[in-house]
Amino acid sequence: MALAHNLLANADPPTRQVFFGDLHLHTAWSFDASAFHVTATPEEAYRYALGQAIAHASGTPLQIHRPLDFLAVTDHAEYLGMVKELKKPNSPLNKTLLAKRFASDPTAVYIELERSTAENTPFPELENRKLRAAIWKDVVDVANKYNDPGKFTALIGYEWTANIPISPLPFRRSLHRNVIFRGDNVPLLPFTAFDSNKPERLWQWMDALRQKGQDVLAIPHSGNLSHGSMYSVKNSYGKTLSQQYSEMRRRNEPINEVIQSKGQSMIHPAQSEEDAFANFETYRYLSGDVSEERPYLLGRINGSYIRPALKAGLKIEKETGANPFEFGFIGSSDNHNGTAGPYQEDDYFGKLGLLDATPEQRLFPTSRVLRALAKFGTGGMTAIWAEKNTRAALFDALKRREVYATSGPRMRLRVFGGFHFTADLAEQQWSQIGYDHGVPMGGTLPREEIGGGDDAPPELRLLITAEKDPEGANLDRLQVIKGWIDSDGETHEKIYNVALADNRPSQPNQVTSIGNTVDLKTAAYTNSIGDSKLTANWQDPEFDATQSAFYYVRLLEIPTPRWTTIQAVQLGKELRKDVPPTIQERAWSSPIWYRGHSPEVETETETETEYIPAPKTDNLPPQATGSPPKPTP
Repeated sequence: MALAHNLLANADPPTRQVFFGDLHLHTAWSFDASAFHVTATPEEAYRYALGQAIAHASGTPLQIHRPLDFLAVTDHAEYLGMVKELKKPNSPLNKTLLAKRFASDPTAVYIELERSTAENTPFPELENRKLRAAIWKDVVDVANKYNDPGKFTALIGYEWTANIPISPLPFRRSLHRNVIFRGDNVPLLPFTAFDSNKPERLWQWMDALRQKGQDVLAIPHSGNLSHGSMYSVKNSYGKTLSQQYSEMRRRNEPINEVIQSKGQSMIHPAQSEEDAFANFETYRYLSGDVSEERPYLLGRINGSYIRPALKAGLKIEKETGANPFEFGFIGSSDNHNGTAGPYQEDDYFGKLGLLDATPEQRLFPTSRVLRALAKFGTGGMTAIWAEKNTRAALFDALKRREVYATSGPRMRLRVFGGFHFTADLAEQQWSQIGYDHGVPMGGTLPREEIGGGDDAPPELRLLITAEKDPEGANLDRLQVIKGWIDSDGETHEKIYNVALADNRPSQPNQVTSIGNTVDLKTAAYTNSIGDSKLTANWQDPEFDATQSAFYYVRLLEIPTPRWTTIQAVQLGKELRKDVPPTIQERAWSSPIWYRGHSPEVETETETETEYIPAPKTDNLPPQATGSPPKPTP
């Protein structure tokens, strides 16, 4: 039987190799980055990713330690490039009152611009369609200039920045998505949050593009800042999620960003008390008009994190026939300096231009408004398994979810799942056997694949290989995180330690510490503990063929100093008490799903669903002048 994941597979999957890069980066062409006095352009961003030095907003030269394999510059579509036009002497926008106000108080204007995205009230002078199209063409042209198939991939993309007001203002929930195209066949204009701030409308626009041969996907990020909206079990219109909604979301959003500089969206400690490693890079400060009198608002936990969403997806699938939360994992930086990363704890130079340009600003801000800067992380990274480093190959791998996220390091992680692996299978055969008789990370195992007859109890096995970053810390452990739904419709989760370094005994849900070599006085550590490689041929000891489930792998490094510790030591200052002095960097594989039940689906009628209005026809792709087919949420 052909497995589901192979529908998008290429001719020779075992030859796939891993590529590292970033799918979320901002330059001075984003209106907020310009307000932070960032000057780096998309062209400079690609040069930086290739290993060339560029200037920080402060004038300090910056150079990435290890070049990337790929990069997508994803500037905000809302007001894309408009701030540079306000500052450009020969631009018609330079003569406007708004330009004069920006020159005298850019921060105040930035707050107005961001608030306008939440209120869906764009500044008319910044919505010039001809100028917008010219700027978008420049974005595409620069990406094409630096795209070098086989050596470096410059993917074309942008950020759809939907900010939903929290009543009363000034704070907002983030429903942000990065939109990535397969090639350079792109629409004349991006679809912005001013076109609609509802994800369903974005997906509808994307479906219309795809019908015209313009393949595209969206990547949600910062669920932890969505105030419970990113993974809600209601749609944007307040309706219960239907099969049609789930299929639309799954089709357009095959992956989610699980970590970036503003924290991780995988799990909050309050949602998994038995998970000893859940409290990692947590950040809940919502976007808003922050002031000395009104510092911050913490976002809601429920509906904002991924692991509970994965479990909710199993329940929704059982009830409706489709899972809206079936997606793979990537990491990105969301840096606003035009510089991808910086990824490494010992090379952190901030992310907000002149607002956090020095260690003193980052660690000990004089303003309450900036007190969250020390909570920022260095940013995550995307790892993609593909045959070659080209736009098409990388995009197809994203679409089939053969990807994983890291918190910055470049560890190698590979996972296969299946029912036809044996306990004595030699490791050198895992890749070939995994593709031939199972699925890689991101794949789905249908119940029909079990085979073997009624007398042979099924064995679900995962083949897992992990190798340390050659320039990073040793590995601590491999964990399998399983979620499943029982016959009563209740969901559960369990964490298995499937491989522990230094020959420690492996037991489910029990934490045996690897130790900690970090010297907090010098911010140094040693690789005297841990292993450089971990493997596991793991059988689920509680597999039930009737219960649908998901499995993903979490790989942990040994403890290392956090950037806040390193920079405090460099300054000769005491360590901050509100952030951990050490962290355990990690990677998360995309899940493997098992479908063990038939959905309990009732036929939906027209009265049970709600019509999603068609997107504005002036922003549909060429030839798509009519409304897209009527979907049902």
